[in-house]
Amino acid sequence: MMNVSRNDFRPPPQVESSVVRLVPIDPPPPIKFEEFDGMNRIIFSRPNKTIRANFQAKGVMRLLEDNRSTWLSLQEKVIILSLISREFL
Repeated sequence: MMNVSRNDFRPPPQVESSVVRLVPIDPPPPIKFEEFDGMNRIIFSRPNKTIRANFQAKGVMRLLEDNRSTWLSLQEKVIILSLISREFL
């Protein structure tokens, strides 16, 4: 919607800022709140770090792979270890 100058803050940050408007989708997409909440907790668990660093945190990849295996077993699908799981387990 509009840009905010770094001079509008004290102390001035090293980045430019913007004001944005978030408009919810109506009707909301069909997702499970628990899964969405869990992903948000991983992404925002370590402020000022990249999302990639959050996923590389100790135990996160193992948790994701365990959740994936559980979901696949509930769907009665074959569980195949991915390249990601071999790299981080």
